[in-house]
Amino acid sequence: MSSHRYQRRHAILIAGWASSLLVSVLTLSFPSGVSASAIGSHTSLDGIPASAPLLAVANAVAAVKTWAPLPTVIVPSIATASSDGVNLGACSQYPVMTGKVCNLGDPTGAKTLVVFGNSHSVMWVPALSLIAKAEGWKLYPIVREACAYETYANLYQVWSPENVCSRFYNWAETTIKRLHPDVIVMGSYDETPGWISGEAQIVRQLRPLTKRFILFSDDVGGSSPAVCLARTGATQGSCAKPEGTNSLEVQARNIAASTKVNFLNIRPLVCEDETCPAVIDGLIPTKDDSHLTPQFSAFVAPALALAINLGGRHTIPIVPVAVPPIKPTWPGATTTTTTLATTTSTPGPS
Repeated sequence: MSSHRYQRRHAILIAGWASSLLVSVLTLSFPSGVSASAIGSHTSLDGIPASAPLLAVANAVAAVKTWAPLPTVIVPSIATASSDGVNLGACSQYPVMTGKVCNLGDPTGAKTLVVFGNSHSVMWVPALSLIAKAEGWKLYPIVREACAYETYANLYQVWSPENVCSRFYNWAETTIKRLHPDVIVMGSYDETPGWISGEAQIVRQLRPLTKRFILFSDDVGGSSPAVCLARTGATQGSCAKPEGTNSLEVQARNIAASTKVNFLNIRPLVCEDETCPAVIDGLIPTKDDSHLTPQFSAFVAPALALAINLGGRHTIPIVPVAVPPIKPTWPGATTTTTTLATTTSTPGPS
Protein backbone atom coordinates (compact mmCIF):
# COMPACT_ATOMS: atom_id res chain seq x y z
CA MET A 1 0.00 0.00 0.00
CA SER A 2 1.38 3.42 -0.91
CA SER A 3 2.22 5.92 1.79
CA HIS A 4 -0.33 8.35 0.34
CA ARG A 5 -3.14 5.81 0.45
CA TYR A 6 -2.24 4.74 3.98
CA GLN A 7 -2.23 8.33 5.19
CA ARG A 8 -5.66 8.82 3.64
CA ARG A 9 -6.93 5.63 5.27
CA HIS A 10 -5.67 6.46 8.73
CA ALA A 11 -7.09 9.96 8.40
CA ILE A 12 -10.48 8.31 7.83
CA LEU A 13 -10.02 6.25 11.00
CA ILE A 14 -9.13 9.32 13.03
CA ALA A 15 -11.97 11.41 11.64
CA GLY A 16 -14.42 8.59 12.37
CA TRP A 17 -13.44 8.54 16.04
CA ALA A 18 -13.47 12.28 16.51
CA SER A 19 -16.82 12.89 14.80
CA SER A 20 -19.05 10.02 15.81
CA LEU A 21 -17.35 7.80 18.40
CA LEU A 22 -16.18 5.40 15.72
CA VAL A 23 -19.35 4.79 13.71
CA SER A 24 -17.67 2.89 10.90
CA VAL A 25 -18.10 0.36 8.10
CA LEU A 26 -14.71 -1.29 8.41
CA THR A 27 -13.99 -4.83 7.33
CA LEU A 28 -11.57 -7.16 9.01
CA SER A 29 -10.35 -10.64 8.15
CA PHE A 30 -8.59 -13.13 10.39
CA PRO A 31 -7.23 -16.19 8.58
CA SER A 32 -7.27 -19.36 10.67
CA GLY A 33 -3.91 -20.47 11.98
CA VAL A 34 -2.18 -17.17 11.29
CA SER A 35 1.28 -17.05 12.88
CA ALA A 36 3.25 -14.18 14.33
CA SER A 37 5.61 -14.27 11.34
CA ALA A 38 2.65 -13.67 9.03
CA ILE A 39 1.55 -10.44 10.67
CA GLY A 40 0.52 -7.97 8.03
CA SER A 41 0.69 -10.52 5.20
CA HIS A 42 -2.94 -11.64 5.28
CA THR A 43 -4.74 -9.48 7.79
CA SER A 44 -6.12 -5.99 7.34
CA LEU A 45 -8.53 -3.45 8.75
CA ASP A 46 -10.35 -1.58 5.98
CA GLY A 47 -7.58 -2.61 3.63
CA ILE A 48 -4.82 -1.36 5.94
CA PRO A 49 -2.34 -4.18 6.71
CA ALA A 50 -1.62 -4.92 10.35
CA SER A 51 2.02 -4.14 9.60
CA ALA A 52 1.27 -0.57 8.43
CA PRO A 53 1.28 1.13 11.88
CA LEU A 54 4.43 -0.82 12.76
CA LEU A 55 6.12 0.36 9.58
CA ALA A 56 5.20 3.91 10.57
CA VAL A 57 6.94 3.41 13.92
CA ALA A 58 10.03 2.04 12.17
CA ASN A 59 10.14 5.03 9.81
CA ALA A 60 9.75 7.39 12.78
CA VAL A 61 12.69 5.72 14.53
CA ALA A 62 14.78 6.20 11.38
CA ALA A 63 13.79 9.89 11.45
CA VAL A 64 14.90 10.08 15.08
CA LYS A 65 18.29 8.61 14.24
CA THR A 66 18.86 11.19 11.51
CA TRP A 67 17.49 14.09 13.58
CA ALA A 68 14.96 14.79 10.85
CA PRO A 69 12.79 17.92 11.05
CA LEU A 70 9.28 17.67 12.44
CA PRO A 71 6.37 17.22 9.99
CA THR A 72 4.64 20.42 8.94
CA VAL A 73 1.26 19.02 10.06
CA ILE A 74 1.00 17.27 13.42
CA VAL A 75 -2.17 15.70 14.90
CA PRO A 76 -3.28 16.53 17.51
CA SER A 77 -1.72 19.97 17.41
CA ILE A 78 1.23 20.62 19.67
CA ALA A 79 -0.85 23.24 21.47
CA THR A 80 -3.67 20.82 22.30
CA ALA A 81 -1.90 17.46 22.54
CA SER A 82 -1.32 17.57 26.30
CA SER A 83 -5.07 17.69 26.96
CA ASP A 84 -6.21 15.50 24.07
CA GLY A 85 -7.07 12.27 25.82
CA VAL A 86 -9.88 9.78 25.23
CA ASN A 87 -13.08 11.24 26.72
CA LEU A 88 -16.01 8.82 27.03
CA GLY A 89 -18.31 11.32 28.70
CA ALA A 90 -21.22 9.65 30.50
CA CYS A 91 -20.01 6.25 29.24
CA SER A 92 -17.29 6.47 31.92
CA GLN A 93 -18.00 6.43 35.63
CA TYR A 94 -15.63 9.36 36.13
CA PRO A 95 -16.00 11.91 37.59
CA VAL A 96 -19.59 10.96 38.45
CA MET A 97 -21.00 7.46 38.80
CA THR A 98 -23.65 7.54 36.09
CA GLY A 99 -24.39 3.82 35.91
CA LYS A 100 -24.66 4.26 32.15
CA VAL A 101 -23.51 1.26 30.11
CA CYS A 102 -22.67 2.13 26.49
CA ASN A 103 -22.19 -0.16 23.52
CA LEU A 104 -19.43 1.40 21.42
CA GLY A 105 -19.18 -1.58 19.10
CA ASP A 106 -21.63 -3.28 16.77
CA PRO A 107 -25.17 -2.63 18.10
CA THR A 108 -26.26 -6.05 16.81
CA GLY A 109 -23.06 -7.88 17.69
CA ALA A 110 -23.32 -11.56 18.51
CA LYS A 111 -20.41 -11.51 20.97
CA THR A 112 -19.40 -9.13 23.73
CA LEU A 113 -16.09 -7.44 24.50
CA VAL A 114 -15.65 -5.52 27.76
CA VAL A 115 -12.78 -3.11 28.34
CA PHE A 116 -12.31 -2.71 32.08
CA GLY A 117 -10.08 -0.49 34.16
CA ASN A 118 -8.82 3.04 34.56
CA SER A 119 -7.37 5.53 32.07
CA HIS A 120 -4.73 3.02 30.97
CA SER A 121 -7.60 0.91 29.64
CA VAL A 122 -9.74 3.82 28.41
CA MET A 123 -7.00 4.94 26.02
CA TRP A 124 -7.53 1.77 23.96
CA VAL A 125 -11.24 2.39 23.37
CA PRO A 126 -10.83 4.17 19.99
CA ALA A 127 -8.89 1.19 18.59
CA LEU A 128 -11.09 -1.43 20.26
CA SER A 129 -14.25 0.28 19.01
CA LEU A 130 -13.01 0.12 15.43
CA ILE A 131 -12.09 -3.53 15.86
CA ALA A 132 -15.37 -4.47 17.56
CA LYS A 133 -17.45 -2.83 14.83
CA ALA A 134 -15.42 -4.58 12.16
CA GLU A 135 -15.68 -7.97 13.84
CA GLY A 136 -19.37 -7.69 14.71
CA TRP A 137 -18.83 -7.53 18.48
CA LYS A 138 -20.49 -5.37 21.08
CA LEU A 139 -18.02 -3.28 23.10
CA TYR A 140 -18.80 -2.05 26.60
CA PRO A 141 -16.35 0.18 28.49
CA ILE A 142 -16.75 -0.50 32.21
CA VAL A 143 -14.26 2.06 33.40
CA ARG A 144 -13.42 4.72 35.93
CA GLU A 145 -10.31 6.82 35.44
CA ALA A 146 -8.07 8.15 38.23
CA CYS A 147 -8.38 5.01 40.35
CA ALA A 148 -5.63 2.56 41.18
CA TYR A 149 -6.55 -1.11 40.87
CA GLU A 150 -5.58 -1.74 44.47
CA THR A 151 -8.15 0.89 45.44
CA TYR A 152 -10.78 -0.77 43.25
CA ALA A 153 -10.37 -4.01 45.20
CA ASN A 154 -9.63 -2.23 48.51
CA LEU A 155 -6.48 -4.29 48.82
CA TYR A 156 -5.76 -5.29 52.43
CA GLN A 157 -8.80 -3.19 53.43
CA VAL A 158 -6.67 -0.05 53.55
CA TRP A 159 -9.37 2.33 52.32
CA SER A 160 -12.89 3.01 53.45
CA PRO A 161 -15.35 0.63 51.73
CA GLU A 162 -17.31 3.73 50.73
CA ASN A 163 -14.49 5.26 48.70
CA VAL A 164 -15.66 6.04 45.17
CA CYS A 165 -13.19 3.68 43.48
CA SER A 166 -14.34 0.67 45.51
CA ARG A 167 -17.99 1.59 44.98
CA PHE A 168 -17.33 1.70 41.25
CA TYR A 169 -15.68 -1.72 41.36
CA ASN A 170 -18.61 -3.28 43.20
CA TRP A 171 -20.92 -1.88 40.52
CA ALA A 172 -18.54 -3.01 37.78
CA GLU A 173 -18.44 -6.63 38.96
CA THR A 174 -22.23 -6.82 38.99
CA THR A 175 -22.47 -5.16 35.59
CA ILE A 176 -19.87 -7.43 33.99
CA LYS A 177 -21.65 -10.51 35.32
CA ARG A 178 -24.84 -9.28 33.67
CA LEU A 179 -23.08 -8.67 30.34
CA HIS A 180 -21.59 -12.21 30.17
CA PRO A 181 -18.57 -11.01 28.13
CA ASP A 182 -16.76 -13.35 25.78
CA VAL A 183 -13.57 -11.32 26.25
CA ILE A 184 -12.37 -8.78 28.83
CA VAL A 185 -9.45 -6.48 28.00
CA MET A 186 -7.62 -4.60 30.76
CA GLY A 187 -4.65 -2.24 30.70
CA SER A 188 -1.71 -2.06 33.09
CA TYR A 189 -0.04 0.84 34.86
CA ASP A 190 2.69 1.41 37.45
CA GLU A 191 1.85 4.70 39.12
CA THR A 192 1.27 3.45 42.67
CA PRO A 193 3.31 1.31 45.11
CA GLY A 194 0.76 -1.49 45.31
CA TRP A 195 -0.05 -1.77 41.61
CA ILE A 196 1.34 -5.28 41.11
CA SER A 197 -0.69 -6.83 43.93
CA GLY A 198 -3.75 -4.76 43.11
CA GLU A 199 -3.69 -5.57 39.40
CA ALA A 200 -3.17 -9.28 40.07
CA GLN A 201 -6.11 -9.36 42.49
CA ILE A 202 -8.42 -7.63 40.00
CA VAL A 203 -7.49 -10.10 37.26
CA ARG A 204 -8.09 -13.07 39.57
CA GLN A 205 -11.50 -11.73 40.57
CA LEU A 206 -12.70 -10.86 37.05
CA ARG A 207 -11.22 -13.84 35.20
CA PRO A 208 -14.11 -16.19 36.14
CA LEU A 209 -16.62 -13.74 34.61
CA THR A 210 -15.44 -14.23 31.03
CA LYS A 211 -14.39 -16.88 28.56
CA ARG A 212 -11.12 -15.09 27.86
CA PHE A 213 -9.17 -12.34 29.62
CA ILE A 214 -6.46 -10.24 27.93
CA LEU A 215 -4.03 -8.14 29.98
CA PHE A 216 -2.16 -5.39 28.13
CA SER A 217 1.20 -3.98 29.13
CA ASP A 218 1.54 -0.17 29.12
CA ASP A 219 3.17 2.69 27.26
CA VAL A 220 6.62 3.90 28.26
CA GLY A 221 6.73 6.61 30.91
CA GLY A 222 8.31 10.02 30.54
CA SER A 223 7.37 13.63 30.00
CA SER A 224 4.69 14.87 27.61
CA PRO A 225 5.97 14.91 23.99
CA ALA A 226 4.21 18.22 23.37
CA VAL A 227 6.47 20.01 25.85
CA CYS A 228 9.56 19.14 23.85
CA LEU A 229 7.88 19.56 20.45
CA ALA A 230 6.96 23.15 21.34
CA ARG A 231 10.60 24.14 21.85
CA THR A 232 12.39 26.20 19.25
CA GLY A 233 14.49 24.00 16.98
CA ALA A 234 12.82 20.75 18.06
CA THR A 235 13.44 17.76 15.79
CA GLN A 236 12.48 14.12 15.67
CA GLY A 237 15.77 13.29 17.31
CA SER A 238 15.64 15.86 20.11
CA CYS A 239 12.13 14.86 21.28
CA ALA A 240 12.28 11.07 21.21
CA LYS A 241 12.52 9.24 24.52
CA PRO A 242 14.40 6.01 25.30
CA GLU A 243 12.32 2.90 25.87
CA GLY A 244 14.31 1.86 28.92
CA THR A 245 14.18 -1.59 30.47
CA ASN A 246 10.42 -2.03 30.05
CA SER A 247 10.14 -3.44 33.57
CA LEU A 248 6.39 -2.84 33.49
CA GLU A 249 6.07 -5.28 30.61
CA VAL A 250 7.91 -7.91 32.66
CA GLN A 251 5.70 -7.35 35.72
CA ALA A 252 2.47 -7.37 33.69
CA ARG A 253 3.58 -10.53 31.90
CA ASN A 254 4.23 -12.15 35.29
CA ILE A 255 0.75 -11.16 36.47
CA ALA A 256 -0.77 -12.71 33.34
CA ALA A 257 1.21 -15.90 33.82
CA SER A 258 0.33 -16.25 37.50
CA THR A 259 -3.38 -15.67 36.83
CA LYS A 260 -3.39 -17.80 33.64
CA VAL A 261 -4.74 -15.15 31.27
CA ASN A 262 -3.64 -13.90 27.85
CA PHE A 263 -0.97 -11.22 27.73
CA LEU A 264 -0.11 -8.65 25.07
CA ASN A 265 2.97 -6.45 25.03
CA ILE A 266 1.80 -3.26 23.32
CA ARG A 267 5.16 -1.47 23.42
CA PRO A 268 6.02 -2.21 19.74
CA LEU A 269 3.07 0.00 18.78
CA VAL A 270 4.91 3.07 20.13
CA CYS A 271 8.60 2.13 20.36
CA GLU A 272 11.24 0.30 18.35
CA ASP A 273 14.95 -0.30 18.66
CA GLU A 274 14.77 1.06 22.24
CA THR A 275 13.46 4.37 20.86
CA CYS A 276 10.02 5.95 21.32
CA PRO A 277 9.42 8.73 18.77
CA ALA A 278 7.47 11.85 19.75
CA VAL A 279 5.79 11.94 16.33
CA ILE A 280 4.77 8.87 14.32
CA ASP A 281 3.41 9.42 10.81
CA GLY A 282 2.36 12.92 11.74
CA LEU A 283 0.64 11.83 14.96
CA ILE A 284 1.65 12.54 18.55
CA PRO A 285 1.30 9.12 20.24
CA THR A 286 0.77 10.22 23.83
CA LYS A 287 -0.83 13.21 25.49
CA ASP A 288 1.26 13.02 28.64
CA ASP A 289 3.68 10.58 30.25
CA SER A 290 1.84 7.39 29.30
CA HIS A 291 -1.66 7.90 27.85
CA LEU A 292 -2.33 7.52 24.14
CA THR A 293 -4.03 10.28 22.20
CA PRO A 294 -7.36 9.15 20.69
CA GLN A 295 -6.02 9.74 17.19
CA PHE A 296 -3.04 7.46 17.71
CA SER A 297 -5.17 4.81 19.42
CA ALA A 298 -7.36 4.64 16.30
CA PHE A 299 -4.25 4.67 14.10
CA VAL A 300 -2.84 1.44 15.59
CA ALA A 301 -6.15 -0.44 15.29
CA PRO A 302 -5.02 -2.62 12.33
CA ALA A 303 -2.03 -3.97 14.28
CA LEU A 304 -4.00 -4.33 17.51
CA ALA A 305 -6.78 -6.20 15.71
CA LEU A 306 -4.46 -8.99 14.68
CA ALA A 307 -2.69 -9.02 18.03
CA ILE A 308 -5.76 -9.46 20.25
CA ASN A 309 -7.21 -12.01 17.82
CA LEU A 310 -10.80 -11.64 19.03
CA GLY A 311 -12.03 -14.76 17.28
CA GLY A 312 -9.22 -16.93 18.64
CA ARG A 313 -7.99 -18.28 21.93
CA HIS A 314 -4.61 -16.58 22.24
CA THR A 315 -3.01 -13.24 21.50
CA ILE A 316 -0.61 -12.95 18.58
CA PRO A 317 2.70 -11.20 19.32
CA ILE A 318 3.16 -7.74 17.84
CA VAL A 319 6.23 -8.19 15.66
CA PRO A 320 8.18 -4.99 14.96
CA VAL A 321 9.26 -4.03 11.46
CA ALA A 322 13.00 -3.50 10.94
CA VAL A 323 14.07 0.13 11.03
CA PRO A 324 14.92 1.26 7.47
CA PRO A 325 18.59 1.77 6.56
CA ILE A 326 19.99 4.97 8.02
CA LYS A 327 21.44 7.21 5.31
CA PRO A 328 24.97 8.41 6.03
CA THR A 329 25.17 12.06 7.05
CA TRP A 330 28.96 12.48 7.11
CA PRO A 331 31.81 11.83 4.63
CA GLY A 332 32.94 8.22 4.47
CA ALA A 333 30.06 6.88 6.56
CA THR A 334 28.41 3.63 5.58
CA THR A 335 24.71 2.78 5.60
CA THR A 336 23.60 0.56 8.46
CA THR A 337 20.37 -1.25 9.19
CA THR A 338 18.93 -1.81 12.64
CA THR A 339 17.04 -5.06 13.12
CA LEU A 340 14.66 -5.44 16.01
CA ALA A 341 14.05 -8.41 18.27
CA THR A 342 10.72 -10.19 18.08
CA THR A 343 8.42 -9.83 21.06
CA THR A 344 6.62 -12.79 22.57
CA SER A 345 3.29 -13.30 24.28
CA THR A 346 2.10 -15.67 26.95
CA PRO A 347 -0.98 -17.60 25.81
CA GLY A 348 -3.77 -18.12 28.28
CA PRO A 349 -6.34 -20.87 28.59
CA SER A 350 -9.16 -21.32 26.13
